[in-house]
Formats: sequence, structure tokens, C-alpha cells
Amino acid sequence: MPEDRTAPGDIDETPAPPPSASSRWIGVVGTLASLGILAFSVYVVAQVLATLDYAQVLAAIRATSQGQIAMAIAFGAGSYLALTLYDLIALRHLGETIPYRTAALASFSAYTMSFTLGFPLLTGGATRYAVYSRAGVTGGNIARLVMICSLQFWLGMNVVVGVGLLLHPEPIAAIDQLPVWVNVALGWAVLAAVVIYCIYVSTGRRKLSIRGVSLTLPGFKLTTAQIIASCCDLACASSVLYVLLPANHGVDFLSFAAIYVVAVTVGAASNVPGGIGPFEATFLKALPGVSAEALLASLLLFRIIYFLGPFLLGLMLIGGHETRVRLRGTKAPAKPSGPDEPSH
Repeated sequence: MPEDRTAPGDIDETPAPPPSASSRWIGVVGTLASLGILAFSVYVVAQVLATLDYAQVLAAIRATSQGQIAMAIAFGAGSYLALTLYDLIALRHLGETIPYRTAALASFSAYTMSFTLGFPLLTGGATRYAVYSRAGVTGGNIARLVMICSLQFWLGMNVVVGVGLLLHPEPIAAIDQLPVWVNVALGWAVLAAVVIYCIYVSTGRRKLSIRGVSLTLPGFKLTTAQIIASCCDLACASSVLYVLLPANHGVDFLSFAAIYVVAVTVGAASNVPGGIGPFEATFLKALPGVSAEALLASLLLFRIIYFLGPFLLGLMLIGGHETRVRLRGTKAPAKPSGPDEPSH
């Protein structure tokens, strides 16, 4: 089945209608929900910190073996490698012939910035624009690429959570406080939604428009590739923390991966940079069998290996890229704009 291509100049310039009363209420409810998640997370973390033995936290960090650190770094590299496929798939769908090294630089730098600093549309979008605009990609297609990457991330999240809810619903029940059968039903519903979406995009050209940017959704083949890449990313990312846990923690990997995705979702919903606080609070609630000191030690090492280290590397790579471009004085000319997309 051939994949649909989005026309480069497919920009809807019709002025956006003013927000309706219902959309304003949705915005208010979303803000209140974010504040509620943050407040509850602060309460949970504060309760733990009040009784924490910091000497045991340091002891747990020292007890982490070099083998655990090496495996965590390897899984982190695997996660970021899978993340580069997000951009590669999106570029293929948009008909952009960008070398992999350019896509990898843009993707890696964008995700290290957004993971650590938060505000992914701003930080990740600006980083991608700095790289792709010099490679001749139009602003409209860069916006579409960000939309496609966000879509495939959430597709993978739904698959991992759905499978986890079906096979091991008990650990997530410790977080959402719902009966096990409700979590199983939610698992079926989440997976059914993914299947329905795959059928929807495979039966014709499907478009959506967000803030004046019109996007033709990837068809079945690229959607399947998106889901596989996203699941690989999430499996590797959750493995970074999983291998850092102390021995005999008693949690199987599939359950842990589902908890990890829930923690990422809670962190994203809180709108806190890096999900710091809500992310930790989720694990403290979901893994009562692991001591708080050992768990916080693992979470601290996770943030250093998966967030801080790549963030510093991403800064150096994007800084080196910008310096090289300026020293050479070269800048690729922008592609001709489509009939509906004005040149800048």
C-alpha cells in the first residue's frame, strides 16, 4: 500500500476561529488537573523525604555496580537511537530527502532538550528548526514533523500501557486505585483504540489541521513502523531504570514498563520540566516493595544517565553544528514554497 505524501505547501491560511466556550473550559480543566497532579506529587515526595535516611541513599548509589551503569548507558543509547527513527519516518512521509546523520542530530538534540527542560513544542521545535531549516526543509514541514513525532510517541505509549494493563494490571492498580477488572477493561479499550486508528488511516487519505497546519496522516505501513519504533524506544528507556534497581526487587519487566509509561504520562500531564516530582512519586506509589532509599538512588542515577548526560552531549553537538555552519558561512537555500505557503 503506497504511503500518502503531504504537499509541501499544504498550509491552511484561513484565520483560526476564536476559541469556543467549551475549548476554554477544557483548557481550565486541564490546568487544574496539572496543578492537582503536581500538588499530590509534592505531597507524596515530601512525605518520603521527611523520613528518608540519606546515608542509605548514598549507600545504595555506591552499591550500584559498574555492570548496572554500563547496561543503563547501553539501553539509554538504544532509546535515543530509536528516537532518531521518529524523525526518519516523519521525513519519509513528508517526502523530504534528508541524510540520516542530519535527522539523527536534529532528533537527538531536540529530545535531550525537551526531556530535560520541558516545553517540548518550544524547545524541541526550536532545535529541529535550527537543523532542518539549514537543510532546506520548510517551516510548514518542520511543524508537521513535530506533529507526526508526537503522534507516534503516544501510539507506542498506548500499546505498552494496554499490554501491561492486560497482562499485569495489579501494579497499575496501586497507582490509579481502580479494581483490577477495570484496569483490564481499560487495557482492552486502549488497544482497541490503537487498532481502530490503524484501520482508520489505512482506508484512505486522512487529514487533520492544527493551528493552520494541515497534515495528511501516515498510512498503515508507516503507522506500523511508528508503533514499532516507539515501543522499542519505551522498552529501552524503561530498561535504563529497571537495570538500576536493587537486586531482588520482585518486579517483572513488563509490569515495570507499563508503570514507567504511566509515570512519563503523569510527568507530562503535570507540565513540570522533566516530569521531576510526579515521575518519582508514581514509582514511590507503585513499587512499595522497594525501599524508598534504594528507589530514589536508582531514580537519581536514571536522571543522570538518561537526562543530564545526553542533555550535555546534545548541547555540545548542536553547539558544534552551529559553530561549524557559521565558520563555513554556508547555509542551504530554502526549498521553494508551495502556492499556499508564503516565503519568509
